[in-house]
Amino acid sequence: MAPEEALVFPRCRQVHMVGMKFPIDALFLDKHGTAVRCVGDLQPGKVSPWVRRARTTVELPPGTLARTGTVAGDRVVVD
Repeated sequence: MAPEEALVFPRCRQVHMVGMKFPIDALFLDKHGTAVRCVGDLQPGKVSPWVRRARTTVELPPGTLARTGTVAGDRVVVD
């Protein structure tokens, strides 16, 4: 995944890394686009937490959350 790319999964509250070969950052957004959970450096073979309030999950290149300073409570626009 290139630094400016992301995968967006609507109606998603949890992701798994089974079969993946590289880590990702996972950003969980509520119905208003507010970050409710940020999981950095999710490793292959692992499963993210189930995030009750999440309505969308955004998978990002590893290190994106730290580099951008994104934290729970931030409003995110998915374009």
